[in-house]
Amino acid sequence: MIFHIIYIGMETYVGKNFVQTSRGGFEFFTQGSGEPLCITHLYSEFNELGNYFADALIKHFKVYLINLKEAGNSDNVTCDDELSISESVKDLEAIKEALNYEQWSFAGHSFGFFRRNQ
Repeated sequence: MIFHIIYIGMETYVGKNFVQTSRGGFEFFTQGSGEPLCITHLYSEFNELGNYFADALIKHFKVYLINLKEAGNSDNVTCDDELSISESVKDLEAIKEALNYEQWSFAGHSFGFFRRNQ
């Protein structure tokens, strides 16, 4: 019962997208229009159901929910160092460039916020 209450009214995001970068392949989902806004998380994956945090922003931005390495259908790591905050920041920069953006806004979700501050 609680599960149904939690997901009522959530936005549906555009199906699975995949971008190949110099640092690997990454799955992402988009919704909204406007300036690009990246949202990521460390330990969980995003899907077409989106995220309440992100849903509040789609009226103002084109939101990119990005699954980093080891999340969703993004590439796996070859060594544990690839899961560090500094390496994840490099991954996000590579994703931004592969999507042809010079800059984008960032709204970290949960531990994703700490990635932004590196």
